[in-house]
Amino acid sequence: METFSTKIVNNIQEWRSRKLEKSAHFLLNIGISANVLTFFALLCGLLAVYFLFNNTFLFLLFALLHLLADAFDGVIARLTTTTSLGKFFDHILSDGLVTILPIIKMGFFLNDLYAYLAAGLDDRAVAEEAMRRDVVVRPLSPLYIDAAPCSGLDIGFTGFDHARMQLAAVRLGEALRQVAKAA
Repeated sequence: METFSTKIVNNIQEWRSRKLEKSAHFLLNIGISANVLTFFALLCGLLAVYFLFNNTFLFLLFALLHLLADAFDGVIARLTTTTSLGKFFDHILSDGLVTILPIIKMGFFLNDLYAYLAAGLDDRAVAEEAMRRDVVVRPLSPLYIDAAPCSGLDIGFTGFDHARMQLAAVRLGEALRQVAKAA
């Protein structure tokens, strides 16, 4: 039986394939394979991670190029014969690295802040304490519907210079430590 989230992902893939199919045929006709696009997506994803917290414009540019190349490589792969090496390269190497590396970089940027949430601190209490320090984060535990809630924070940022981001990270760290002391 197909789960609700799997059905949504499949519907999005079908919609994306319909919208990108003509452009994908063009790319195939000029000799660009799914593996070439996967490599390009990986390269753009790695560059996006490199520029994360350093250059917002270049981060966004390479992140968008990564997403676009990743979308096209899937469409082209479905139009052609896929190989097990191609699947590994796309799903494990490219997608896996580009998913985990930003988390690792955020961990270095925010120092020990993730350890507090992993230890099971109440994310709602952390969000309230962060708000007292003029840092807006969103607790994730209230968003769980069918599973046991896990502690986490939605940390969104844009348009701030590096110094303001560092100040926000310090303040968030203070909020996490305060909630940890009270727990």
